[in-house]
Amino acid sequence: GPLYADITGKLVRDNGTAATGLTVKLLADGSELSSVVTNEDGDYTFSVEQRKLAAAALLSVRASVEVNGKQAEVGLDFATGGDLNLPGVRFLEAAASPTPGTVDVTVAIPNYADPSDRRPAGYAVEVRTDGDALLATQTASASSSTIAVNRRLLENYLTSWRLKALLQSTSGGTEVTGYAAGLVASLVPQNAAPLSRGMGCTYANTANQTADALTPCPITDGDLRSRMEPQEICTDPDLTDSIQVCAAPYEELVVDLGTLQSFSYFAVHDVLDGVGVLLESSEDGTSFQTVTGFNADNFVLTAVSPIAAHYLRLKYTDTTDPAENPSALAGINEIVVY
Repeated sequence: GPLYADITGKLVRDNGTAATGLTVKLLADGSELSSVVTNEDGDYTFSVEQRKLAAAALLSVRASVEVNGKQAEVGLDFATGGDLNLPGVRFLEAAASPTPGTVDVTVAIPNYADPSDRRPAGYAVEVRTDGDALLATQTASASSSTIAVNRRLLENYLTSWRLKALLQSTSGGTEVTGYAAGLVASLVPQNAAPLSRGMGCTYANTANQTADALTPCPITDGDLRSRMEPQEICTDPDLTDSIQVCAAPYEELVVDLGTLQSFSYFAVHDVLDGVGVLLESSEDGTSFQTVTGFNADNFVLTAVSPIAAHYLRLKYTDTTDPAENPSALAGINEIVVY
């Protein structure tokens, strides 16, 4: 008959009592494989065929508990083909408390109710829009008391916050990572809409200098669910054959701010990993000056002195052949200018 493996663990409430009667799910590559309920001691055991465990690249345990109508949750990720005793996890049930400041929004890190409990490897704050799109993730060490997130990544969006205690340990030679997530707290942004909201943009390719308008512009529409879609720009220098020369889509993006504007803050959401970008400004659309280069996923520029610009240009600057990167600047889904 088939061989079975036991995966065991323990869940504890924030106050140190056993988390009894909670449904715990075992996931294989994101799909539910099995579910059990914790006993009176907060313990749980999955008995699963070893072949099903071995077929998964990533195994996960997920559970949540309701507190005041909101969910606190825990999660563990690991890989194993045999028996495993997972580390016990204590829920972090205190609500995150975001406090807006002049530059940052800070979130206080609450301690576990039981000070003798094992300290986590660190903390992270996830910031999400009202539609649950991820705005930013900020991490801090276990010794930190607060986490700060730049306000310019958050402006003009309804946002929710979730504090996560990050967990990491080794069990039976298997590395286990995970989190105990605190409750969601909400923050309503205070500032007016950015200068860039609703402005038009064009995409261009440096090889043939073609430029086409995007209406509406997906990177200034205030909707983090929309983004630049890949679209190849091709030329056909030899009309006697069927071969076209295609270069990277969105080697350049130009945002028209409508009139000459003065701004001190620039933020961009979701630059693809490894894509180098150069930000340039222009008052006339012809002569551009370099503002800064960046390749951060969520980048924020705080200018020492105000920048005057009618046009902003984002240029793909990777040294690799841009035609080999079909996404180029297409990952960007919003820029914010104040």
